[in-house]
Amino acid sequence: MDGKPLTYVTTDIDNDARGSVNTTIGADEIVISSLDIGITALTAPAKPFAAGNQNVTVTFKNYGSSNITAADINWSVNGVLQPAFTFTGSVAFNTTTNATIGTYNFLVDSAYTLNFWTSNPNGGADAVAGNDSL
Repeated sequence: MDGKPLTYVTTDIDNDARGSVNTTIGADEIVISSLDIGITALTAPAKPFAAGNQNVTVTFKNYGSSNITAADINWSVNGVLQPAFTFTGSVAFNTTTNATIGTYNFLVDSAYTLNFWTSNPNGGADAVAGNDSL
């Protein structure tokens, strides 16, 4: 986005119509979905995990054109589902926010596999599932 439309360039390299107000810079027009969010990082706790009860905080990004005001953040530890966290707030297009989604009691000298994924942005379906998980 952020390209200036040229009235004499009406299609891209794939013969897709160019935007009349906003257009993608380059030869190929990219369509931004309205609902598209995804986890980008585990923010806390830091690795290696200290023993004891730790807050679990993730960063997620709004890749979609609509402001995200609600979403579910799901997670598991070693394949065991943890209670989902429901985010409420406001995340604008192409920005990130952190959410503390719960706590977990980490044990000394134990291996952990943590998985995180988003669902139900603004109560709807996420248009691009490929960027939902970490």
